[in-house]
Amino acid sequence: MKKLFWLLLNAFLVAMMVVASIYLYRNFQDWQLTHFIKEKEELVLKGQASDLEEGNIGSTHVVATIPKDPSGQRITQLEQKIVGHIRHKLGYKKPSGKIKNVLVVHAKEGQTNFKKVRAHEIHSEQYAVQPLQVKKEEEVTPERVLLTEDQQLFTLGDMFLDLNAAKTIMVHKLQEKLTSQGLDEAEKARIIAEFQNLDLETVVFSYANSQLVLALSEEVFKTASLELAISDFFPIMKGDYLADVDKANYDQFFAQNQVDKKALRQIALTFDDGPNPATTPVILDLLKTYNVKATFFVLGSVVEGNEAILQRMVAEGHEVANHTWSHSNLTHLSPEQVQQEIELTQAIVEKAIGKRPTMVRPPYGAINQAVVDAMGLPSIYWNVDTEDWSNRDSHAIFERVKEQACPGCIILMHDIRQPTVNSLEPVLQFLTSEGYNLVTITELLGPNLNPQHIYYDQEASGPAQH
Repeated sequence: MKKLFWLLLNAFLVAMMVVASIYLYRNFQDWQLTHFIKEKEELVLKGQASDLEEGNIGSTHVVATIPKDPSGQRITQLEQKIVGHIRHKLGYKKPSGKIKNVLVVHAKEGQTNFKKVRAHEIHSEQYAVQPLQVKKEEEVTPERVLLTEDQQLFTLGDMFLDLNAAKTIMVHKLQEKLTSQGLDEAEKARIIAEFQNLDLETVVFSYANSQLVLALSEEVFKTASLELAISDFFPIMKGDYLADVDKANYDQFFAQNQVDKKALRQIALTFDDGPNPATTPVILDLLKTYNVKATFFVLGSVVEGNEAILQRMVAEGHEVANHTWSHSNLTHLSPEQVQQEIELTQAIVEKAIGKRPTMVRPPYGAINQAVVDAMGLPSIYWNVDTEDWSNRDSHAIFERVKEQACPGCIILMHDIRQPTVNSLEPVLQFLTSEGYNLVTITELLGPNLNPQHIYYDQEASGPAQH
């Protein structure tokens, strides 16, 4: 009986020890979790003006800090991003039972080269509550947020005076990158269409070393990023946000364009529809004799076999531009057909001279907004039409130039017609004797033209009117 008593007592003591151990373990685990959460709260609040929010979503305890502005108000844009991340990760669940995970979300000050803009990184850490420890499972920075001085989201739309024009430049650069990757035309067309439909206001981007870098889906666009030189956007960019070195170049760009252009007495001679092996070399000879420059808007369909003529143009300081592939009226074509007319010509010219044209002249001057968007290049018109395309009288061609020539004008001629060749020497004699400087379109108008604009002369340009 006595033995049974001691057995029962020992069993009771063991049971009590087990119960006590469980009790102590649970209390320790609760203390450990509470202590861990307290430490995390202190850490994420340290040195920041933030409000602390915490609570349970399902079996996850959430700790979130919401940054405040200098006036003590919550920064709404960051609060929305933080809440959005939590909802995306955990959904909408009622608190349920024991805490199994801890999620800590807060905003950290980041780096940016933009002036008047502050960068914030939404930082997220997830921990698993395990026996005797709280173990980190994941640490990510799901989003980088740029805010203006008034705490509004800073997007690509804030950088540009004309976001559509900026997109057109981006499309052009993306086409070049895809071409360099060797993608076929069908795949390039698909990717460009995807980019055209992209909402630039939602694109993540960064700025460093005078480059704007867009983050893209590699699965969709076959590239994870698109690198863009800031200087390509100067004509349509707001300079306030640029870093010092780029702002200096930006100011210099506009200062150079404020000179009295008329005093330069520049004129751009332009020739369409070539190259023609019978007439274009004669025109090049005359231009060389008078030591003047011109711009040739070439048809892609006649480049093959005449590559040496284009190479001579470049070697002698002339400019080669795009006049489409087949001289079609672009307003009668679909956007995809317009793109093909331009891109085929871009490709064959690049193959001939090693670089792609930076401007286009739509045949017949036929254009509308849909064509502008599809071409992706600035359009060059004219304000002096020699009518050599219909007039076979070389003297009449000369007289039209003599009557209409003016500082800053763009003269339209065609290097495939003999009357034009016959009229050119009197034209060159007259213009040079009047003190005109005959230059390329880029020399007349400057680089980085707006791809959404039509340029009529040195001073007149604007969007498509129909």
